[in-house]
Amino acid sequence: MDKYLNKVLIIDGSYALHRSLKTPGLEDLMTSKGIKSGGVYGFLRIFQSEIKKFPGYFPIVCWDRGLSKRRTEIYPEYKANRERQASDEMIALGLAEKNEYLEEYHRQRFDLIQILRSFGVPSLILPSWEGDDLQYLLSKVCEEGVIVTDDKDLIQLVAPNIRIRRAMRDEIISWEDSDEYYRHPRFTIRKSIVGDGSDNIPQVAKGLGDKGADQIAQIVMNEKFEDYKSVLEKYCDENSGAIIKKIRGLLDNWDQFLINYQLIDLRLVEPPAGFEMLIKDLIKGVIGKPNLMESYRLLGEYEMSTIFPDQIIGLLAASSATVLKG
Repeated sequence: MDKYLNKVLIIDGSYALHRSLKTPGLEDLMTSKGIKSGGVYGFLRIFQSEIKKFPGYFPIVCWDRGLSKRRTEIYPEYKANRERQASDEMIALGLAEKNEYLEEYHRQRFDLIQILRSFGVPSLILPSWEGDDLQYLLSKVCEEGVIVTDDKDLIQLVAPNIRIRRAMRDEIISWEDSDEYYRHPRFTIRKSIVGDGSDNIPQVAKGLGDKGADQIAQIVMNEKFEDYKSVLEKYCDENSGAIIKKIRGLLDNWDQFLINYQLIDLRLVEPPAGFEMLIKDLIKGVIGKPNLMESYRLLGEYEMSTIFPDQIIGLLAASSATVLKG
């Protein structure tokens, strides 16, 4: 993909909002009119802090909107242990039970998208697309990027021009400073072996945890993906020790490993048709076009006196003019 963006602060909106909604002290925060406001307040507090840390980087916020169609076609049980059907549309049609938390999440997400737009900040949200896929695609079209997320899955995107900012840990993972343990493909291989219970991605071999999975990852990480199986079979034939039993356990469940890898490796995500035009239109329609009065009106509804839209808009003024190349 061509790089048509300059310096971008790629914000994992869904992660930040979920985190805020579940933070003690924020989860029950309400306005004087009884409107829950913790998610909006927590998100904007993170947003305001992060744009100050990265002057010159323009923020684009990525959101989940349903499950990845690509992933559910590969593995229908993907995230089946979550209440994945409880979307706004399914609830409205009476096809899913009401879920108070999800309804609150969707309401505050909608309001946040409006507030961000009033700052001149675009939100990237597409039906049947997950935010991590959108963050990956943005990372591929910018000269420099910082991804603001505490989702460990996104660590695989660390590259010479991409850093990961983990706000909860107050750390930055960069290509120069990171250990190979966190890099693709070692990270991706390891996670494909151990699975991810929160996403209903199964472990491929009983008793094979992070340590054993990492040993296997190091054996194949410099090989072509299509050669992984033959490399491991040869390794078993030529070596002995406890690791051999673990490798054979993986080989016995190789089909599941292949499925897991397709679910986890973000580099397999292809951009939707017209993605470049979508991003450029989004930027031209929102960036550099803040509405200060609308910002104050929207924040006033949430009674937020510690979020200053004039300061936010001022911080973004310089980078808004240079985010789109050419």
